[in-house]
Amino acid sequence: MEKLAIGDRNIRSLEELREHFCLGQVVSAFLDGSLERWLLDCFYEKQAELVAELHHADRFEVKMELCRILGVDYVAAGFLTKAQQADYERKCRLIGQYSDDPELLQHTFDTATNQSELAEYLHDGKRRIYLCGASFHVPITVSNVHYIGIGSPKMEAAFTEEQYRRAGITFEGIDLPTTISEETIFIAEQAAEANGYDNFADNHDPLSSKLHFAMKGRQLSKYLRLSWDASVEGEFYSSKSAAENAVLKEIDSVYDQANNFFTPDSQTCTAGELAEQYAGFIMKGCGEIVEQLATWCSREDALKEAFAELKNLIYFSKDNLCRQFNQELHESADYYQMYRRSYFHGRVRIESWDHNVDMFESDFLNGLARLLHDKTEYEIQNMHEIMVELQEDVNSHANTYFSRVYELFRGYCGKIEAVAETIGTALSKETLDKLEIRQDEHTS
Repeated sequence: MEKLAIGDRNIRSLEELREHFCLGQVVSAFLDGSLERWLLDCFYEKQAELVAELHHADRFEVKMELCRILGVDYVAAGFLTKAQQADYERKCRLIGQYSDDPELLQHTFDTATNQSELAEYLHDGKRRIYLCGASFHVPITVSNVHYIGIGSPKMEAAFTEEQYRRAGITFEGIDLPTTISEETIFIAEQAAEANGYDNFADNHDPLSSKLHFAMKGRQLSKYLRLSWDASVEGEFYSSKSAAENAVLKEIDSVYDQANNFFTPDSQTCTAGELAEQYAGFIMKGCGEIVEQLATWCSREDALKEAFAELKNLIYFSKDNLCRQFNQELHESADYYQMYRRSYFHGRVRIESWDHNVDMFESDFLNGLARLLHDKTEYEIQNMHEIMVELQEDVNSHANTYFSRVYELFRGYCGKIEAVAETIGTALSKETLDKLEIRQDEHTS
């Protein structure tokens, strides 16, 4: 079990740690990881988790958070400078004008009392900020921030709560405009897009929206690793031709490996693997929904054909996607072909090592001796460089192919969504409710 020592004392509980607290030693234990391990061994899981999330640095904010997590008054801990102490007291007085909640005082150094302090917190990367003051301009371009108002401060920006939410910004205890201002629309849309907000549900029916978010998957990528015999570079060969043959054979083998990644129907072609993974997104997201729809669509002749098309697109997505991914390789075969084989052949560098000893005064006799028993050895010197270049070349092609495949996947999902829209607009609200398909459940 991990031990935690403060001075000469072996600490056995959080209560004992608070009683004998020494900030310097606690920070040292935090930086070397022993504090987190001690907390885990003592089953203080919540505190250990919070400690693990802290940035490992000896900084003011880290010390303050350590005190807060361990239940120690960071003011009493005595590490504030005179300026920080004065700032703390000023903020405490201001917070006290709006609230008597003692909990808020624990967040004094997370509280902005003016726009300059807010800007400083945002530049420092704070993602939970208290606002206590007359008014603030909260930028919509800085996402993943939660603001908490003390005393209902006013917001100078005219963005609504929904516009902020789509940009990844949330509020608590702060009043915001309820009507969208015309001049904010473009800025808010740009901020939402930068935050990754997906507005598909805003313009489509509940069924197609449900399938859209269920199928949504990230772009897949994979490092295509080439294997080669590294000993080729370390061997010595009795003739230059033997060295050349060995290295050319190895280059050809690796070159063919690389091309096979983009050769349809080859065992290592990436198309099949990618099709299987993307089809997995579709089946996992849509399979159950299709089963629920089967009963309802079978009751209406107008929906039978559309439902059959939807089933085909979903249940046969692996085969359909594989055909599309292979077709991309066929149609762009010249692009996915590796750089010229002869280029890599021409990069070979072979060094000769002359171990012959001249035993005669005559050059003729020495030359004859070498013909009979040549001790010259040949070494391949840059095989690793060539293989690195081949590796970089194949993955450069792969990155382009992976991006193209993702576009094809999204296009295929678009076909599913279009058919689903045909079905969804024909289903009654009562049916959608029974299928537990609601417009308000779709979020980014």
